[in-house]
This record gives sequence, C-alpha cells and structure tokens, in this order.
Amino acid sequence: KLKFYTLVAVAVLGFGALPVSAQDSDSDENAEEVEEVIVTGSRIARAEFQGINPVTLITSEDIEASGQLNVSEVLRSTVQNTLGSSYEGFNSFSAADANISLRGAGSSRTLVLLDGKRMPGSPKQSGAGANIAVIPTAAVDRIEILTDGASAIYGGDAAAGVVNVILKKDYDGVTIKGGTTEPELPGGKEDNFSVVVGGSGEKSSFVFSYEHQERNTIYWKDREYTKSARTDSDDFADWIGISAGSRTWVNGSTFQYLPWAACPGDSRFVRDGFIAYDGSYAGDAICGYDYTAIGSDDASRKSDAISTSYRYTVSDDLEFSLRGTFSRVDGTSRFAPAVGSYFAPAGSIDIIAPTFVFAGGETWGPDANCLYDYSTQPSGSVSGLQNLDNTCASPVDGFGLIRFTDNGNREMDTVADLFDIVVGVDGTVGEWTYNASAQFSNQLTHEYGYNYINKYAYEKLSTSAGFDPTDPDTVNRYRQDTFERAENRYDNYFFGAGRDLGDDVSIYLGMEYFEFGYESRYDAGRNGLNVIGSAGNSSAGERDATAYFFETLYTGVDKMEISFSARED
Repeated sequence: KLKFYTLVAVAVLGFGALPVSAQDSDSDENAEEVEEVIVTGSRIARAEFQGINPVTLITSEDIEASGQLNVSEVLRSTVQNTLGSSYEGFNSFSAADANISLRGAGSSRTLVLLDGKRMPGSPKQSGAGANIAVIPTAAVDRIEILTDGASAIYGGDAAAGVVNVILKKDYDGVTIKGGTTEPELPGGKEDNFSVVVGGSGEKSSFVFSYEHQERNTIYWKDREYTKSARTDSDDFADWIGISAGSRTWVNGSTFQYLPWAACPGDSRFVRDGFIAYDGSYAGDAICGYDYTAIGSDDASRKSDAISTSYRYTVSDDLEFSLRGTFSRVDGTSRFAPAVGSYFAPAGSIDIIAPTFVFAGGETWGPDANCLYDYSTQPSGSVSGLQNLDNTCASPVDGFGLIRFTDNGNREMDTVADLFDIVVGVDGTVGEWTYNASAQFSNQLTHEYGYNYINKYAYEKLSTSAGFDPTDPDTVNRYRQDTFERAENRYDNYFFGAGRDLGDDVSIYLGMEYFEFGYESRYDAGRNGLNVIGSAGNSSAGERDATAYFFETLYTGVDKMEISFSARED
C-alpha cells in the first residue's frame, strides 16, 4: 500500500489584487457571476483567478505561435522538461513514442492527464510512462503544468508533477486550418490539416475535431550537430560518429584489431576504406564505418486524430458528459546495418598487417607470420602507418567483426493507436457537488523491423567451408525480420464529492478503482536471443488498485492558502 500526505502553507504578496480593491463600489453590483473551475493540483473548485499552485499555462494560441507541429514537441520544449526526454527518433522507445520528464525525475514519475483523466502508460514503455505523441493537437484548449509533487492528490506517478491537457469544450463554429513548413536544410518538412466543429443548444453542446499531420525524416548526415566529424584525421580516436564495426579481424589471443584486405577502395567505408591508426590503442588499425551517413535522428511521422465531446444538461443539478479520443501515429526510423562478430579460424580472412610508426620515430611491424610481438612494442603513442600493402591470411584463430552492409539498412515501422472514452456525471445534492466517471482506454502498438540478422543461422553458416558473409545467397539465409505487438488496457471508475464548510473551508473526498492489463509479444527470434542488431523479449502482467483520497482547503488567512491532502492506494 502507498500512502501520501501533504501539508502546504504558502504566503504570497498580493500585488495583483491591489487594482481590484481600488475599483468603484458599483463594480461589485455589475460584476458577472464568477464560474468556479478545477485547477490542476487540486480537486476543489475555485474561482479561476484564485489559487497559488505553481501551475504553468500553455494556451492553444501559445501552441500555434510556437511553430511546433504537435503537443509532444511543445511539451518537450518547455523548461519544466528539465533534463530532456524521449522523442520519436533514434534511441527512443519507438518511432511513434515520446514522453515528458518533469524536473528530470523521469516519465514514470510524471503524470499526464487528458481532460483531468489519467493517460495510461504506453505499451512500448512497459506501461510506465505516457505516450504524449498520441495527444490530438487541434482539440487542445490549454495545457496546465504543475511542477509540484501531487502524489497525495493523484497517486505515486505524480511525484514529479502533473501535465493536464485540457480539450476544447465551449466552442461554437467551424475552424479549418492547414499549413506546410519546410526547413532550409534537408528533411523535416511538415504538413498539417485540421478541422474543429462545435455547437451548443439550450441544454447540450458538442465539439468535434479531426487532424492529420505529416513530418519527413531528419537524417543525422543532414545536420552539423549529428553528422560525423573530424574524419580528415589519420587517427581513429579523433573521429566522431564512426564505428570500428566495419570489416575488422580481431586476434583471438591479443585482441588486436586489424582491417580486412577488402576494405581499401570500398566506398561504403570512411574515405573509401582508408586505414587509420588508433591513438587510444597502440597496435590497432581501423577501417571505419560512418553510421551517421545512414541513420535517422527524427523519425518520419504520419498521424491522424479524432476527438469528440458531448455534454447534456439534464437539470440545474445534473449534467452528463461523454468524451472519445482516437489517435494513430505511424513512424519510421532507419538505422545503419547491424554489426556482429563470428568465429574466424586461422586463414579464413585476408587482413592487412601494417607497420606502426610511433611518435618518437620508432617502428613496429609484424613478423613473417603476420604476428606482432608486444614485448618489443615501443612506448608512447602511434603517429602513423606504413606498408599498408602488406596482406596475409589471418595467422591465428580470431573473430570477424563485420558491418552487415550487404544485408541492407535496418528499418523500423511503428504504428501506435490510442482509443480512450470517458463517460461522466456531474451533479449537486444539497450542499454537496459530486463527480462520477468511467474511463475505458486502450493503447496498442505494432512494430515491424527489417534487415536484422538471425544469429543461429549466421553462426551455423559461418562454420561452413568457404563462408563469405557478403555473398548474396548467404545474406538471404541469415536475414531476419522482427515484430512486436504491445498493448496496455486501462479501466477506471471514479467517484468524488465536495462542499464548502462556511466561507473559508472547502473539502473534497472520494475513491477510484482502476485496472491495468499489459502484454508485449515479441517474435520468436528475439525471445530466443537469436537476433543481432535488436533485443527484447515478451512480457505481460495485470494489476488493479483502489484509492481513497481526501483534501481540504482553508482560505481564511489573508494572502495565504493552507491545504491538506491525503491519499491511500
């Protein structure tokens, strides 16, 4: 069981209230009735301009003015996302997933709400963090970011704060928007189209929105801050964005790295297969591979989202509401070909055995059998290579370290779906106001990977006579495609009620029950640890929770609020 209790007393100077007190006395008589709202971080209704919670507000106008394509980009650009967070691109959960991490505490400690209701965790994040990439942008009215811990209000996943994305409700008319953004540099072109329709009658109102967004891939090679650098140096240690996993033989006894004889002249490698010394490891020579020339930084994105809400006023004391959201994000990432190793018996690989030139002018080269005597290696660092035409068969058993360029670039296609429906009832009984709701949410992700390596098939083939990992027929026999189906189901039942106890004290109490059902199913290859270039395995689990909570607010002290909240899960 988890218990959260908070007691907060905050005093602020009320400079903003001074002009109000100076208004004419008849302003009170003409003032319109102030509607009370629920502000993120509390369940107690209050006047919208009251309250001192540390809430940052981002309006739909702010989102449009930012130039960002979607809610995900807006949230990840905020200062509250202190240490950054995962996005739809390289080294992310998937090409269709993004999250936010308030105060650097992690996405699993940052609660994301959609219209005040919990967004369950993404199945690609094992249900731990919400996927903000599936939030519809055109339907957003405002975003409230609470940068204070709110576990005593919402539960343990609000330890770092809360992001509440509030959708449009009171909207009359039709708005159609579309646009194109194209950077000066290659990649990243964005197209968007949206339509929002809303209307209201005597007792009912509705809002419907649809949006379509597209963004082209941004590749590492097309940005100065992500592409490879300093490859004009002859020292591999200076190179940035370059891998030694190309065509390399590793001595099984000394673990010395030497290049394959096939490397020079091959345009797929750095400087057409240039052989560099490694200033960090004297005695190693490298044929480098530029993986930034292939890989994508920001994945391509294509998304569609529909959001609809309906409210019906049964009477002055009872209102019914319905909100449904469907979103699909389709993303594609590209990575460099996989890199792997295999046992290479003596004589199976033709290698280059150069002479190493040290900074002091000494040289160190191989013997007649292409072996290096480390007891005679000069001290100091290497400054160059000689005799690069000295080729021979690998003299001892070792390993072939190979970039599977002949197998093609790795591609990952991801489709993430969100289906979320909330049915609610709000009413008044005597002095009490109450809220009851039921939420049914499902997130489903399908991910397909292409051009990976079946480790078992590859190792079997590597032991056959005349094995050539670059032969097209051999490549077809060890190529492996992958898939994953991940789902997170979430049902929530909520009831709460509140009232004022006089002019200065308000209370709210309630309970909620929710269930999670998570399942991630991987292909048999990765479940059996038989895939090179990708990892993961199937998993599943279920859990349910019951929570009771209480909150009270005291405003009887001038320019100060005192609140107490408690929750048990």
